[in-house]
Amino acid sequence: MGFNSSQTRRRRRRIAGLLTTGAVAVSLAACSGGGSADTAGGKVTITFMNDQVVEGMPLGQAIQKFEQENPDIKVDVLPVPSESDYEAKMRTSLASSKPPDIFRINDDYVQQFTDNGALFDLAPAVKAAGLKDSDYAPQVFNFGKQSDGRMTSWQLGYQSTIVFYNIDAFKKAGLPLPPGTWSSDKWTTADFLADAQKLTDGTKMYGATVSAATNYEQTFTHNNGSPTGVYSADGKKFTLADPIGVQTVQWVADLTCKYHVQPAWADLLQDNADIQLFAQGKTAMLFEQSGSVPYLRQTIKGFDWDIAPPPAGTADQANEASVVSYGVPAKAKHHDEAFKLLNYLAGPEAGQILGKGGSFTPVNNAAAEAISKASTGAPEHAELLAEAAHHLTAGNKTSNTLGARAIYRPALDQVYNCKSSAQDVLSGARPQVEQALGQG
Repeated sequence: MGFNSSQTRRRRRRIAGLLTTGAVAVSLAACSGGGSADTAGGKVTITFMNDQVVEGMPLGQAIQKFEQENPDIKVDVLPVPSESDYEAKMRTSLASSKPPDIFRINDDYVQQFTDNGALFDLAPAVKAAGLKDSDYAPQVFNFGKQSDGRMTSWQLGYQSTIVFYNIDAFKKAGLPLPPGTWSSDKWTTADFLADAQKLTDGTKMYGATVSAATNYEQTFTHNNGSPTGVYSADGKKFTLADPIGVQTVQWVADLTCKYHVQPAWADLLQDNADIQLFAQGKTAMLFEQSGSVPYLRQTIKGFDWDIAPPPAGTADQANEASVVSYGVPAKAKHHDEAFKLLNYLAGPEAGQILGKGGSFTPVNNAAAEAISKASTGAPEHAELLAEAAHHLTAGNKTSNTLGARAIYRPALDQVYNCKSSAQDVLSGARPQVEQALGQG
């Protein structure tokens, strides 16, 4: 799970820059800025450090609603709209004697910050509030839960990785449409490849794009029978280099190198290139995150499109999701008020506000279901996004996930460029990756 650092070249994209103000739910922008005192006019002021600023966005609306319902609390949002600036300022603020009360956290950092004691344990507050796993997408809700029972991050929602497909292209090729439910009936990786081959028309239209979405590593490896996916259960071993992982990576590369149904790797390196190719009608199927929905709704005019679950592997039909995570610093001054806001934001009322743009699915089940029922237009099968909560796989957490990715993902360029085998590249990268994992 998680959105990856831009420094690991292949990333789970943040496409807010492609969208208009009214649609970018996942931008999670705020309604105010600047520093604050601890109290103002008899109110407790909590600071909320966020990585986007978009006036009038759903998070700002939800925060305003929270303040209306909790007049004793003022929320002062500290926006840092540049991803690189946010990274530096977030770490500096977290290490200071006066960190923000809440901050947006790349979920790949949760384990690292947990291990160094930077994050406050929210588990007692969850217990005191009587929250039940059954009211949420459990795997997402418990993403920050540690083996000792602590809960060190808070999730507002998730972006499922699904298959977008061009309905018109399927009809033109005389193919049945992919399933509108989480079904493996005639929807396996073999079916996916067969469809991609029939949908490919030279370089005018490619049948599919998978390699640009980093989530495939965990999703397809898990679905093909790997017990742990990319990393071992203890987060110390690079199990993507095991036989199932090697076969999975090679299969994805072979969509280009052997079957010629996927664009050349060089054509996919620009940010969001795979999404734009699909929107332009140049790719018939796209394996990507649901965060692309608002952009595709705005952009696609010349054909009908919909979504389907990932194709089933030999063992399962699941997907990996990126999660929208926040943390409360251990040194923050207002733990109770911070939890109160986060609890509200993950609840049914705020969930419907945050998820209405379609960029992510709220962690709260009632909110997710309400949004699915209210959805109109493309995608027709929007309910698949809420149902994805019951079909999730998550890569095991490590203390240095980003360090590991910085080693093996650039090395995989040689595989995607059809110059080396997945076996050679992953086996060669394994010692360095496992050294990085051991360093924490």
